[in-house]
Amino acid sequence: MKFRASFEVLPEFSLGEYKNLEIEMPEMAITDEGVASTLAEMQQRAATFAPVEDRSVQNDDFVQIKLIGTPEGGGDPLNAESVLCHVGAEETMEPFNENLRGANVGDHKNFDVDYPADYPDPKLAGKKFHYSVDVLGIKTKKLPELNDEFAKDVSDSASLDDLKTKVREGLEHERDHRQKELQREKIIGELVKLHDFPVPESLVEHQMDVRLERVVRSLAQQGVDPRAVNVDWVSLRKRQEERAKDDVKAELVIDRIATEEKIEVTDDELQHELEHMASHSGESAEAIRARLTKQGALDRMKAKLRSDKTVDWLAQNARVKTVAASAK
Repeated sequence: MKFRASFEVLPEFSLGEYKNLEIEMPEMAITDEGVASTLAEMQQRAATFAPVEDRSVQNDDFVQIKLIGTPEGGGDPLNAESVLCHVGAEETMEPFNENLRGANVGDHKNFDVDYPADYPDPKLAGKKFHYSVDVLGIKTKKLPELNDEFAKDVSDSASLDDLKTKVREGLEHERDHRQKELQREKIIGELVKLHDFPVPESLVEHQMDVRLERVVRSLAQQGVDPRAVNVDWVSLRKRQEERAKDDVKAELVIDRIATEEKIEVTDDELQHELEHMASHSGESAEAIRARLTKQGALDRMKAKLRSDKTVDWLAQNARVKTVAASAK
């Protein structure tokens, strides 16, 4: 008996000059303005609403309304017994501003709203709704004063100065995380540009599926049912092809560099990662190790750690030029 089999093999390629990669990183300074902006956001979250009497609705008021929204052409209506509408705000659809501005408690309004196709809520995007609205109340937002009492109310800080210090430290931690992620992206981008070779189609197809799954998970985490979104999934998947090729190429190059530089994941590093996962999951590190081993995922986890460790090594050996944040 004779037979012929076709299968893909990993490509042969030579490593380029991966040491001393040159990358540019934007300056990410933590400023007093940034701290003040974060404190202002905390003020907004701690704000209270005070009722307004003896006047009509003005810009910047929060109007308590009962509404029924009926989609043109049929469909599920929107019903809300009590919701606050911020009149005059940028995020408020203009028909709400126009019809509620000047209204009084007890007024009834009927009006239409045309939602743009790119409206964030897929249930409303591109549709026209007929609204029936009752004005239940008028409120204004009262911001707390920035003082020691405010600091104690919103955190475990002993004073406003203590809170400012903690806010700055938090911003610095976020900045460091963003810097590391951006540096990683730039290092991988440079590796891809340095190496030109064909990648196995099966790996590209798999990576396209992985990218599509990320989109689906992201929608689900936002409370959006992916099945209810008007998306051409076939076209979206196809648009991931070039990025998927770069992902696969980067993975192959990083694996080769790790081998060349004898970069491996130690047992202590693996255990540290398992303990980190355990601290966020409620499981013990031993239970997670057993589960991943049973699922055949422990080796994939070690491969990911090895890849991350290699990119960190490349970053340490790169020549980084810091440029102004506004520079291209």
